[in-house]
Amino acid sequence: MKRDDKMDFRQLLFPWSPRYTVSAKGAAAMLKVSINTICRMIADGSLDAEKCNPDKGNSPWRVNLDSVEKHMTHSIETISADQAAEILDISLFTLCEMIKSGELTGYKMRSGTSPWRVNYASVRQHLDRLSEMAGTSLE
Repeated sequence: MKRDDKMDFRQLLFPWSPRYTVSAKGAAAMLKVSINTICRMIADGSLDAEKCNPDKGNSPWRVNLDSVEKHMTHSIETISADQAAEILDISLFTLCEMIKSGELTGYKMRSGTSPWRVNYASVRQHLDRLSEMAGTSLE
């Protein structure tokens, strides 16, 4: 058995092992956002994370590396709400209602009045559905 094939014993003892996770600061650097944004993303479930010591309130977060990479890939494939509304020829209010109802996929970078980011693939799928209903193709 090669050395690389062996499981890291630290992973058995510590699910937050640095081999599979990054610190909140590291995740913030990778996603180019603030640490507060990382904490909000953990709270709303956008990122998977665990506290190093769950019994302590001030214990640091270890963020699952796969969820950070997934979010990096996802954010590359997104467009602004203004761009999505323009493509679909609808108002921003209608766009937000479509995201909330699940017709389109999107997320806010921060809580509050932060602008939405919309998954471009969901916009494209919506346009395809509209063209099918109209009996035409976008090609």
